[in-house]
Amino acid sequence: MANARLFIGLISGTSADAIDAALVAVSDDQIETSHTLEVAFPAALKTELDGALNAPDALTAQSLGRLDSALGDAFGAAALALLDASGQPPSAITAIGCHGQTL
Repeated sequence: MANARLFIGLISGTSADAIDAALVAVSDDQIETSHTLEVAFPAALKTELDGALNAPDALTAQSLGRLDSALGDAFGAAALALLDASGQPPSAITAIGCHGQTL
């Protein structure tokens, strides 16, 4: 696609089972999904997410901060895995959209 810019989209649902990643090419008149990837959460992070989802009132500011950082690392790893699978370098990406994790 001529003059296309590349974007990454990242999402995970309240099931917290995986991160879905998509690489999308956008030009003036066309949008095309070029690659997708599902990346499972690491087991320890999945356990921590399940605990937060089942007992959100038990979260402290410190535990929520640690969880936020771990989620950021997982979303970053998913974006890098998508780039690796697509053969695109990080410098080719215009922007990344990530909704975060619902608790």
